Amino acid sequence: MILSRIILVTALLLPSAATAADQDNRKALAEELVSIMQPEKMVNQTMEQVSAVMKQQMQSMDIPASMKAETDRMAQEMMAYVKEKLDWSKLKPQYVDMYADVFTEDELRQVVTFYKSPGGQAFLNKTPQLMQRSMAMMQGVLSDLPQRMQEMAQKIKKDAEATRDQPKQ
Repeated sequence: MILSRIILVTALLLPSAATAADQDNRKALAEELVSIMQPEKMVNQTMEQVSAVMKQQMQSMDIPASMKAETDRMAQEMMAYVKEKLDWSKLKPQYVDMYADVFTEDELRQVVTFYKSPGGQAFLNKTPQLMQRSMAMMQGVLSDLPQRMQEMAQKIKKDAEATRDQPKQ
């Protein structure tokens, strides 16, 4: 009787022990993957882009000289906020958890192996360039979108006015 209970308890606990070990292995591999991929570089580039866009928008606005100091202070506050939100020391554990949750241990091993290879390193190093080019391509593909949206809005407005002018039955 006691032996059968020990066997039952052991059988019930083994899967959770294996699952915990698997999770630890996945976390370690995810940590290695994040280290190899260096997503903090992309986060830093995003911050630089946000800063550049904000500066450009501020310069394009016709801000009176009397408000310039206040708007500059607000822009600095906004960038400090963005910087705080994108602080890599806060984001890294979330990245590790995300990869550990999404990928199996075997998949993580394969991805780590790939990114350690010369081809994987080339892919990582050229990803920012690919992203820039794909964004430029998408801007070209969607260049007529604002005009198309305006045309659609005008059509909707015209249809709404026509519906409103019809006699009610």
